[in-house]
Amino acid sequence: MSEQHKDPLYWFPKNLEKPKFEELMPEGGNIDNFVKGKLKGKMKITQLRRFFDEFASMERKLKQPEFKLDAELSLMMPKVKFARARKLCPDEFVTLMSKIQKGVCEGEGNKEKKFKNAKKILEAVVAYSKYYGGD
Repeated sequence: MSEQHKDPLYWFPKNLEKPKFEELMPEGGNIDNFVKGKLKGKMKITQLRRFFDEFASMERKLKQPEFKLDAELSLMMPKVKFARARKLCPDEFVTLMSKIQKGVCEGEGNKEKKFKNAKKILEAVVAYSKYYGGD
């Protein structure tokens, strides 16, 4: 097994400001393969939707001056870890959410744009999970 494939999220964009959606999104693409190989049967769609709905809520609040995106994403991580402790999601989902949080909050660039692209990635994870029989 190659080095990159030891990490189930080798495909996650290094720069969320400019992800290569053409590699990530299609059937047989990175997200599809990730869901089939790492999430299918390990996480209920209701649990995935819960986290996606939080993202949607954050997106609606982005324009509010008092809204702190970094803080909200950081606060999501304990919820993800709690879900893992309760065996509601696999380690790979925890890693995905951690990469999303770091990808949006760390480094240079437009955080709002990075967040919106991360939301698209999470939306594709939800969609493929539902497609593969997530209940």
